[in-house]
Amino acid sequence: MARRSELLPPRFGWENVDFLERRITINGKGSKRRTIHINDALLKILTDIQAEGNHVPFDLKPDHVSHKIKEFLLRAGIANANVHSLRKTFGSTLLQSGLADLYTVSRLLGHSSIRTTEKYYVDFLDKNLREPVQGLDQIIK
Repeated sequence: MARRSELLPPRFGWENVDFLERRITINGKGSKRRTIHINDALLKILTDIQAEGNHVPFDLKPDHVSHKIKEFLLRAGIANANVHSLRKTFGSTLLQSGLADLYTVSRLLGHSSIRTTEKYYVDFLDKNLREPVQGLDQIIK
């Protein structure tokens, strides 16, 4: 998942979107580049935006994005959340559901080191450590 600043001009434009390969090239923090794969929902959003003739995918100001996200979160009844909360939810959901391991989440979030990911997501791994041990009860009877 991209940071807000990574998806806004001037760091992000149509040249970052590869519709054929279904991926986005992100110019991340510290001038590091990474690839984010496009799922069906994002492909539709980007295709619709491009069809409208927009010169960039997301022609918004950073404060506008933060304001709108906060508005949507409040409307959904989610208090004390912000744009960064969405990144945290993305990473934690992938870990807790078993869809991705810590290394994969680190890469998807664009962390400079897996240690950064461990620092912020170690609490979500407790379930992943507990369940295999509990599963031993099924094997050893």
